[in-house]
Amino acid sequence: MMEQLEKNSKFTYKNDNLLLEELKIGNPDALKALFYEYYNSMYCYGSRLSNDNEFIIETIQDVFVYLWEYRKKLSNVTYIKAYIFKIFRNRIFKKKTEDKFLQKYSQDNYDSRVNFEISQEDLII
Repeated sequence: MMEQLEKNSKFTYKNDNLLLEELKIGNPDALKALFYEYYNSMYCYGSRLSNDNEFIIETIQDVFVYLWEYRKKLSNVTYIKAYIFKIFRNRIFKKKTEDKFLQKYSQDNYDSRVNFEISQEDLII
């Protein structure tokens, strides 16, 4: 499991703003450095919001895929750490909300299938 990652990226920027600028121009090492910088703290934070370790890891990966895909639109981001954690938190809450909805919907759907009566006409047909 990837709970404890070591920082072994070629990038050793101490300033998140420099990493953000490098990310915006498409440097994959900047994304890697951000990943290694924030993975452990994101995992700890996520484990307080969800008990599903696989879900937490997948969500962390999704956040960094999102950052890479939308790197050119990060011009308004001032604090990358806060931005990353906000995306992470929102994705966890969105998934939890979707899961609750799906669970309720599937239970309602199951209840409606169980509570039915077969008419005499249906039995004849």
